[in-house]
Amino acid sequence: MKELRTAFDGECTVTMLRNKSVVAHMADVSEQLEEIKKTLDDFKTEADPQRIPRDIPDDVATFRDAIRC
Repeated sequence: MKELRTAFDGECTVTMLRNKSVVAHMADVSEQLEEIKKTLDDFKTEADPQRIPRDIPDDVATFRDAIRC
């Protein structure tokens, strides 16, 4: 665990759960997802609304459901 913390120091938060699973929260991931969402929203605004069938999904599960249709 100490080696893992050292490897990711300053880049993520590492947590050990009861079942000994390691959870790592990357600091920049949330920011990157927000930037991607903003880019997609900007594209949606600039694109022809007739060619976009639905709103861009906010999460992976919704996206998965949307592409199954």
